Amino acid sequence: MKGTNDWRTGNKADEFLRGENEKRGQPFCTAGCSTSDNGAEALAADRCTGAALAAHREAQWWVYKLPDSSYTFTYPWVTEIDSHYGRPPDINLSIGSISSSGHIHWDGNNQFSGTDWRWVQNQKINGDRIPLFLSSGDRTLKYTNWNAAKGYGEGGGGVALRPPENFNGIVVGGVTINNTFDGGQ
Repeated sequence: MKGTNDWRTGNKADEFLRGENEKRGQPFCTAGCSTSDNGAEALAADRCTGAALAAHREAQWWVYKLPDSSYTFTYPWVTEIDSHYGRPPDINLSIGSISSSGHIHWDGNNQFSGTDWRWVQNQKINGDRIPLFLSSGDRTLKYTNWNAAKGYGEGGGGVALRPPENFNGIVVGGVTINNTFDGGQ
């Protein structure tokens, strides 16, 4: 079923992601959420990584800083099976200000890719560059920002590079992501 938009019939991980995708771009909570950007990124990654790995889909989200100074993540937008990029929903600044973006690699690539570099390079929200977070099967949460990725991207020209040429990013300490999906999330 590679390259189709069909959700795998009877797959609990796909069913979960379909439900998430139907609410894509909406905030997970609206007040009193996580006390930090990293915390919101960890919550989003922990919620979706197991399902994304099981279903072979990337899940991607925004993190907003809310008016009460807490942070929330959005329900993710989800790619096609075996795909690595989905079109993000519009940013809704009535929720709050964008703090970062995050995503999951389902394919065993535990590093930021050339596509991720282009995202970091080109993504500006109200003139500010935002960090990009990554969750994958190695159970870590990593991030990169424009300055950290800049040296890598200049050498690689921002092209999609083979995994050994990808860049590691910076691991968020004290965070271990759940990478299993039992259907009960």
